[in-house]
Amino acid sequence: MGSISKSIKDSWFDERKPTVEAAQDVPGKTTDSGLLEVPLCKTTDLRNGEMKEFEIEGACVLLVKDKGEFAAIGGKCPHYGASLANGVYSNGKVRCPLHGACFSTESGDIEDFPGLDCVPKYQTKIVDDEVRFVAPRGLSNKRVRGMATVSSSARAPVVIVGGGPSGQICAESMRQEGYRGRILIISADRFLPYDRVQLTKRIRAKHEDIQLREWSFYEEHGIEIRLETSVGEVSTEEKFVKLRGSGEKIVYSKLVIAVGGRARKLEVPGSGLEGVRYIRNLEDNRNLAARAKHVVVIGASFVGLESAAMLAPEAQSVTVICNDSAPLRRTMGAIAGKTILELFKVNGVKIEVNASVVALEGKHGRVSKVVLADGRRLEVDLVIVGIGMVPNTEFLKGTGIQLDSRGFIPVNEKMEAVGVKDVFAIGDVCAFPLRWFTSSDKRVNVQHYQIAQRQGKTAGGVIAGKPQRIQTVPFFWTVLFKTGFRFTGFAETMDDCIVKEYDGGYNMYIFKDNHLVAVSSMGPKAQSVPFTEIFSKCIIVTKEEVKMNNTNDWSHLL
Repeated sequence: MGSISKSIKDSWFDERKPTVEAAQDVPGKTTDSGLLEVPLCKTTDLRNGEMKEFEIEGACVLLVKDKGEFAAIGGKCPHYGASLANGVYSNGKVRCPLHGACFSTESGDIEDFPGLDCVPKYQTKIVDDEVRFVAPRGLSNKRVRGMATVSSSARAPVVIVGGGPSGQICAESMRQEGYRGRILIISADRFLPYDRVQLTKRIRAKHEDIQLREWSFYEEHGIEIRLETSVGEVSTEEKFVKLRGSGEKIVYSKLVIAVGGRARKLEVPGSGLEGVRYIRNLEDNRNLAARAKHVVVIGASFVGLESAAMLAPEAQSVTVICNDSAPLRRTMGAIAGKTILELFKVNGVKIEVNASVVALEGKHGRVSKVVLADGRRLEVDLVIVGIGMVPNTEFLKGTGIQLDSRGFIPVNEKMEAVGVKDVFAIGDVCAFPLRWFTSSDKRVNVQHYQIAQRQGKTAGGVIAGKPQRIQTVPFFWTVLFKTGFRFTGFAETMDDCIVKEYDGGYNMYIFKDNHLVAVSSMGPKAQSVPFTEIFSKCIIVTKEEVKMNNTNDWSHLL
């Protein structure tokens, strides 16, 4: 831990800090046809597989050279604006350095998530060994992929139950793949679909700042949305859903279940006191800062840790209760847990390890003490609970839609619910086959944004008549006190691993049957994003290869 410890004390690696030279701002001229033409560089300035970023009229442009050919696309990831020049390029694809989103350099289309939009694709031409950029004026850093228009409302709609990222992408993917029928999203939320990831990162998040699309987008593309509406009954034989409250029946042609889950409730005496909060939707995030003096976070999950880091600048004290020897040890590895412990200590947040809560005490109906198993009583005026989720699938019992022992919906590679026709399940609510990482008959539940969106795209394509199968590499991340932790792949256990530390970070390589199946990383030489691409190609890396590689460089496999 020595080299990482020094980094904590000095200055943590800020994941948004560019690691390539500043974008070159280049002037251009207008051609006779009204196009903008800008000289970028000499053909010999870039090697094959190399990328360079330029700023043109306020927009970021990425130039890529591969096999002697040049391609230009938008240079900022539309998700959170990261510079793609800091990412990973391989065979016509570039991956975002922050979250692994993948874009085609041939079309600019998004091919893997997270994110909604594509990047622009631009023309290049060679004049006297000079690479020139050619495009209409009015450049942008993102592009919405073309969508089909609604041609008929006579047929029963595709009904998507749930307003999260998987349902959103499913609806958009149907339109992008040419589906012209009705699409109806039924959401229990008060708000249009929004980026829930931000709820534990922005203490004063407003809907307009984190919503995925404006009302006008849904209207333009014929995507109907009914908010504050939930489904209480499903008939897979008669193909209808019945709404709670009104009892209205809506006949469907296809049903997509994307209801996600709800926060698992704390079940100890006093858990119903005022001041005990769960962060699962936008309203849960309201007015947290007003009570954030002495905060106790129960659960060292992603939600718990991010909430603690978010509230730390607002509160006098923040304490996290962790029931393990280190936070995220089973999710991102022991090295991540140890690093997080030290990081939180440096930032004034205490993590109580191997601890549990047995009761909450209150005054005048409001929580005032958290009682630990060892008898200690912690002063508190705000409790955040982050101890997992429960799938919202109770309403499906007796419908013919199968549920596994944990309440998740088993699906096949097309995201079709097992054993029932015309029903799909996507997002946190499903258990799906994850080929290459697991056996052919095994289904897993992965509760991450990127996976939810990929599942939505798969289901949307299938419904639109463009069959595809789920093929993805799980990638997840967290940012704590401006420090990014990333994980790619899938591992049921982390017992077999090799940790390679360097000044300012580490890479943890995790194996199954002597083959690399996951990488957990932190710092400027993190290998999670490169291995997302390597895993996507089903390239086998052995433990011996990892032992022999002392450079933290795997570009030869890209």
